Amino acid sequence: MTRKHPHSLPLAALAGIILTLTACGEAGDTPLEPNAVPTEVSFTVAPSVDVLTLPDFTPTGGTSTIQRGPNGVDYQLEAVGLTPGHAATLWFLVFNYPAGCTTGAPCGGDDIVNADARPDMMFAAGRVVGGSGTAMFAGRRSVGDGSGSANGPVGLPAFGLENPEDAIIFLVVHDHGPVDSAFLPSMVKSIDGGCSDAGVPEAGVSSPWNDYAGPPAGAFGVRGSNTCQSIQIAVHAP
Repeated sequence: MTRKHPHSLPLAALAGIILTLTACGEAGDTPLEPNAVPTEVSFTVAPSVDVLTLPDFTPTGGTSTIQRGPNGVDYQLEAVGLTPGHAATLWFLVFNYPAGCTTGAPCGGDDIVNADARPDMMFAAGRVVGGSGTAMFAGRRSVGDGSGSANGPVGLPAFGLENPEDAIIFLVVHDHGPVDSAFLPSMVKSIDGGCSDAGVPEAGVSSPWNDYAGPPAGAFGVRGSNTCQSIQIAVHAP
C-alpha cells in the first residue's frame, strides 16, 4: 500500500543512505558511479509513488518506482523542483524487517538504531542538478551489499539489503548546496561532501552523523562550508 503522507516519520530517519549503482539524469549531465547490473529475473514491479517534499510531505510532481526481486532492488526516482547548480545525492534507507519496527508503519526515526528492524542508510546516486531543476536518479542494490553505509562508520546498525521483497524502503534526496569544484566528487558521492556537517536529521544539531569526526570513509566525504539537508523523499512499502 502506498502511503503518500507519512507524517509519523521523524527526519532522523530521512537524511542519509547508500549503495553501488548507476546515476543518470537530464541530457547534458554526466552520470556518476556506474555499476554493472547483474541479470535478474522474476521481479515484482511496485506502483510508482509520489516524491514528497521534506519536511511538509507535499507532492513535488516527481515520481519514484522500484522493482523488487529475490536478489535485489532496482530503483528510479525523478526529482523535480531542485535548485540548478546544486549538488544532490540520493540515499537508500531500508528497514529489512518492518515487523521489528517499534514506531509503527512505515517505521520511523527511532528504528534507524533498532537492530530488530535490520536498518541501514546507503548511498544510492549523486549528480549536479542541471538548468531545468530536474534530475533522474537510478540504480540497483543487491542482496548482501552494504557498501556506502552511513550507519556503520558512526557505530549504528548497518545490515545492507537483506530482505528486498518485504523491506520498507525510503529514497531520500539530499541537497549539498552550490557546487564547489574544490569539493568534487565528494559533493556527489557522500552524505556530507562540501557541507559543515551531514545535515542529519538537520544541519547544526547533534547527531551521530553530524558529530562524526573521522576521515572520509565510505559514505562520508570532505566537509566544506555549505549546508546539507534532505529535501525530498519517496516511501516504498512492500
